[in-house]
Amino acid sequence: MSKNRVTSCFLMLSATLVASVNVFASPTLLVPVDVSLGFSERKDSLNWNIAGSTVNILSELEWNQLQIKQIQANATLHLPQHLNLAIDIQRGSIHSGENTDSDYDGNNRTLPFSRAKSRGGGDVNDWSIGIGKEIKVIETASITPSVGWSQHQQNLTMTQGFQIIPEDEPYYGAFGGLNNRYEAKWSGLWLGIASQFTLAQQWTLSTDLKYHRVDYAADANWNLRREFMHPLSFEHHAKGAGVEAAVAVSYPMSTHTKLQFLMQYQKWQTSTGQDNTYFVAGTTSTYVLNQVNWHSQSYGLVLIYGF
Repeated sequence: MSKNRVTSCFLMLSATLVASVNVFASPTLLVPVDVSLGFSERKDSLNWNIAGSTVNILSELEWNQLQIKQIQANATLHLPQHLNLAIDIQRGSIHSGENTDSDYDGNNRTLPFSRAKSRGGGDVNDWSIGIGKEIKVIETASITPSVGWSQHQQNLTMTQGFQIIPEDEPYYGAFGGLNNRYEAKWSGLWLGIASQFTLAQQWTLSTDLKYHRVDYAADANWNLRREFMHPLSFEHHAKGAGVEAAVAVSYPMSTHTKLQFLMQYQKWQTSTGQDNTYFVAGTTSTYVLNQVNWHSQSYGLVLIYGF
């Protein structure tokens, strides 16, 4: 995602939230709304591997140290009977990272016959909608059980390839033309529990924990593999689950404005799934998708305005 696209996304998110405020925070509806905009630094990793007919791990792809600059927006509507409806949107651009592509002739990652390193890039997109009921525990603390739906995308690329195995000429070394893509999507329901504590000197501590059950789907284009179809070389499908945890501290800057420091951690994993690989000859091969793993952590600053 280019810098212009990040700016465009930020303006789009701002316009969407302003429109929401105009609708829901009007004097006739009298629905309080909190709107937030923020920036964060995020680091992700994602890996997957498939089994072959004679080996338990035939091919493995690993994206590591994906450094992401992310913008995020939220609108929370405070409805009657202490119900809160929240919409979250996040967009990020990967500005650095690495990929390792390994193939094996033996079980348990033994007898590697091919390994290449490349630059990892791309972008990430996340959105979530949920509704919860705030329950006052004591005067200075509350909890909010909630339920919702979310979708998380990683649009990953591989460029600037360097072959490590085999180590012999002419294979070893840099090779041109690499422009692989792998686009992953985690979609499904979540259950959550949030808490909020009012501390001394008007500070507020908030926590948020969500458990996700998702469908995982991905498609890829391996552009240098002449035997594969293009632009769809293979697809992945699996069931998965994820845990998302966040901690934030907020301080009021004015009657309506708060500044928040937010930290977030996510861990996602699929069960055994299916890989369908498509060949130019018109045939399709099916492999076992052993597992997909995605880890993410971020920290950032958020400006919250209450209407």
